[in-house]
Amino acid sequence: MKFLPFAAVLLCLAAPASHAEEAPLFRMTSDIGLEPNGKSPNLVFQEVVRNENSSTIEAEHGTGRVATKTMFVMRGACALMKERKKQAFTIVHLSKQPIRFNVQFLDESPVAAETGDAHAQKRVSSAQCELVESILKR
Repeated sequence: MKFLPFAAVLLCLAAPASHAEEAPLFRMTSDIGLEPNGKSPNLVFQEVVRNENSSTIEAEHGTGRVATKTMFVMRGACALMKERKKQAFTIVHLSKQPIRFNVQFLDESPVAAETGDAHAQKRVSSAQCELVESILKR
């Protein structure tokens, strides 16, 4: 009977250590001001599943323009790519309710683009993400 409490303490101490190694899922919320109608767009970009070469994202949005929402998703995907130390990605739409899509990380290989890789046309590179960020900072 004395062994049981000791074993429980060891399990409690070991559990946080195993979870501490896992990176938290990525989350980005809107930092933009109010829309012209006076309402906040309430945009959220939440990673819900993480794999080695992809992430499933769930997006939440309130009112607002489609362009604002699209740029927010692009900024979220770029920030996620940077956090995961990847070089390029494509986005694949999964569902409308809830809004889910998959960010697939790819090699930023110029050879793939030149050979007609199916993803080459949709590929977003780290250089393109930097360009988007520099434009949005103005």
